[in-house]
Amino acid sequence: KIKLKHFFRYQNSSEPGGAKLDDSPLYIFEPNFDDDKILKSVLNDYSVPHLFQEDLFALVGEKTRPPYRWILFGPERSGSCVHIDPLGSSAWNALIRGRKLWVIFPPELKKRVVKGKDHINHEVEDDEAIDWFVNILPRILKHGGE
Repeated sequence: KIKLKHFFRYQNSSEPGGAKLDDSPLYIFEPNFDDDKILKSVLNDYSVPHLFQEDLFALVGEKTRPPYRWILFGPERSGSCVHIDPLGSSAWNALIRGRKLWVIFPPELKKRVVKGKDHINHEVEDDEAIDWFVNILPRILKHGGE
């Protein structure tokens, strides 16, 4: 756990150890924001889009359903590696500020291709978001998704 004021200092820092010099900046992933009095107020600022009104997890009740709401804070260049959402669920996202890049592949594409396993230069890269978007994805596209 980290206090938000310390995270914001990291996020805005150009000093060694700060996000502006970090090759893979950290971001806050808060799964329990609806338990916090201040952050919970965000729930009043949006409504679930009509296309996502059906919520099968609601059938099990609030006390037993798995986590389903998160709030994330991140600086420029932060992000996650290629993944499938928890429990194979689908999600909708709302961006409060900035830009976010999503890449969606056809479901029949092999996981190895999507992860870029054949396109990683293991000597200088890994599957962190920055390497994937800047280096690996262009190689995947250049090879036609093979």
